[in-house]
Amino acid sequence: MSTITESFRKTWDQTSYAKTYSSSGVLTNNQTSVQTLVGTSQVTKEVARRRWRVLIAHGLSATTPLSGTKYDAECPFGDAGGVLTSTKDHKIMYGDIGRNLTGSSFPSPVTSLSSAADNKARSRLLSRYLEIRNTWRGGNFLAEIRETIHMIKHPLDSIYRRSWDYVGKLNRLRNVSKQRDFDLLKHLSDLWLSYIFGIKPLADDVSDGLTALRKVLGPYKRDTKFIKASATDRSGSVTHKEGENVGLYVFPVSFDTVKTTVSTVKYYGELRARPSQTEAAIEQFGVTPFDAIPAVWEAVPFSFVVDYFANVAEVLDGYRLCEADCMWMNQGVRNIVTSKQASVKLKPQASYGGTDYVNYSGSRREVRFVQRQGVEFPHPNFYFKMPGFPSLKWLNLTALFEQYNYAMKHLKK
Repeated sequence: MSTITESFRKTWDQTSYAKTYSSSGVLTNNQTSVQTLVGTSQVTKEVARRRWRVLIAHGLSATTPLSGTKYDAECPFGDAGGVLTSTKDHKIMYGDIGRNLTGSSFPSPVTSLSSAADNKARSRLLSRYLEIRNTWRGGNFLAEIRETIHMIKHPLDSIYRRSWDYVGKLNRLRNVSKQRDFDLLKHLSDLWLSYIFGIKPLADDVSDGLTALRKVLGPYKRDTKFIKASATDRSGSVTHKEGENVGLYVFPVSFDTVKTTVSTVKYYGELRARPSQTEAAIEQFGVTPFDAIPAVWEAVPFSFVVDYFANVAEVLDGYRLCEADCMWMNQGVRNIVTSKQASVKLKPQASYGGTDYVNYSGSRREVRFVQRQGVEFPHPNFYFKMPGFPSLKWLNLTALFEQYNYAMKHLKK
């Protein structure tokens, strides 16, 4: 991917004024000096990715790498003054009187990753991941799946109950098999009606429910949970200086230059969860409600009920287990280096007779480096059972097959 770099230039004028008044109050000297501080910020980034909406829809990251440096400064107002012992002249200055202390440059940016902050952030991310793993049971998407399966469960349960009546009618066929053709035909008709108006509508309801489930389990459907963690590491140094002059006049001061570096690392991304079954599982039943129509006239219609009943139940039961993995993960780095003057004090001078003073809070220079990029989050996928899932314990297939075998055994006699 191609990258572009954008630059932004900003200036700060450091203006200092100096005046001298005679003992009689007459202005004898008036000076103005301007020093310009220049900071050129810039950002380098990838050109926006094409089809980023498609990437997001597929659960992929559309984030582009970015890095940049930004400069900022504060040039506060201050003033200083004193009365000369020899001439009683009054000298004052105001404005950015500390420009001689700070100069016209910025501290160097820190572009490396803080290992201390990174280790803390990774540890917190792991803790957050484990918390989600132990507590996350899905949201709106999985709730929609549960509602759809509840819709399928009712007709499926009814098929189970009606299957026992169906077996009873099969047994009655054996009792009339040696009787008149008219009685046999009547019982066959009753069996057919039982299927057409009893089991088949329920099976059709199950098929309609599976169609709805197929729509719910679309390729882009999923439950998501945002995950993030960050950590900060601080370091610094203090340099003490004596005898530096402030402003345009000779006002020696002592001060501290406090340099601090604040490094922050953050990780943020998204986890997704879907049932471990795939949409294709719905197509693997092997039978449909219409497969039973010819089977009725072959006197083995109950085999359809067992197959359809068992396969649907097995697939639905499989949707209890959900798989969660990481869709995307980004890393953000921010390093802020600040240089500031503190504890600015005027040094006593015999030439000013002890009447000198200084009021100055100290200037600030700051350079900020930021970086953003996609990273891999090395963790294993995890599984969890969908909460509130309808119990399928009533699907006693063993008893069902025993009834089926019993019916088939007596029909062959």
